[in-house]
Amino acid sequence: MNTARKGKTKHMDINQVITGELGVKRWQIDAAVKLIDEGNTIPFIARYRKEVTGTLDDAQLRTLYERLVYLRNLEEKKEQVKNFRPIDDTFFEVLADDIGVCQEMLRIILEDEKLIVKDVIVQSSKRNLYGRSVRLDALCILGDERECNVELQRSNKDHHLKRVRFNASSITVRDSQTGEKFEKTIDLIVVYISEFDIFKGGRVIYHVDSVIRETQEKVDDGLERVFVNTAVKDGTTISEYMNCFLQKEIDNAKFPELTNRVHYLKHEEGGVNAVCEVMRKYSEEVAEKAYQQGEEAGKEIGKEIGKEIGQRQANIAAIKNMIIRFNATKEVILEDYTESEYNTAIAELQSKAQ
Repeated sequence: MNTARKGKTKHMDINQVITGELGVKRWQIDAAVKLIDEGNTIPFIARYRKEVTGTLDDAQLRTLYERLVYLRNLEEKKEQVKNFRPIDDTFFEVLADDIGVCQEMLRIILEDEKLIVKDVIVQSSKRNLYGRSVRLDALCILGDERECNVELQRSNKDHHLKRVRFNASSITVRDSQTGEKFEKTIDLIVVYISEFDIFKGGRVIYHVDSVIRETQEKVDDGLERVFVNTAVKDGTTISEYMNCFLQKEIDNAKFPELTNRVHYLKHEEGGVNAVCEVMRKYSEEVAEKAYQQGEEAGKEIGKEIGKEIGQRQANIAAIKNMIIRFNATKEVILEDYTESEYNTAIAELQSKAQ
């Protein structure tokens, strides 16, 4: 059984890790790393600095160098992911890709301790007949064959009820077979998690039902809509759980699946790499979409000019994505992009915020 983590993981002592892996003395690793950081090549160190490294040979030095680069990159990745919270969709995609996490979450929100999650599909795109696609944060298949779509929403600039209706309809159509009777239509639960109180009623959770207006009788049409938020603190278990979605580090024995999963994704090699892979995927998707849009617009003034416009728009979109999702600093961004592109991205973000 999983138990909650106690304490936080400290930064890795990279030189000590490599010392253990190579089975040599710590001072040898320290000396070799110092020479590498000063710009010396491996062949040079192996041939002319044996007295400094304690006669580490070429093979040992190459292994040391490979591990040094890898472990330093891993530490940099940990720095990138440390500010993520469960409410952030980039992080949630990897967080929810775990049956235990989703089962614990839905048991709390739906108040059903016996609820079973059989499978989870994260961040899948579904296109309807008319071409518009819907991106699902986490679609859970339950033990009783119901489906539960868990969606996160941080922006309050959308029509949330219509968004839920659209996504629910898209899932229903996707899972329906031609000629199938409507009684076979899936039963669907939509759990909509937001950082704000959508209905402004001071409640952490709202159940929106279909009712007969004249009699107020509840109608079961197979769709259950549950709106949960992280804004209201009312002392309930649901409120306590949702508050965890706002935290960068979680240590709560009541929620062991969430606690352990967040720890794994932020501090363990496999988890950190998984989060960084999602970050890379998002950045590439945004850049590719912006490039295509820019190239299409540029056809009117020439193919070559269009490509330049497409690339610039792709770069600007990627910069905005880095700022919004990863809180990237100007210094980091200017390592790969021009100051003109950075300034344009900032101006567009400020204009959108007004």
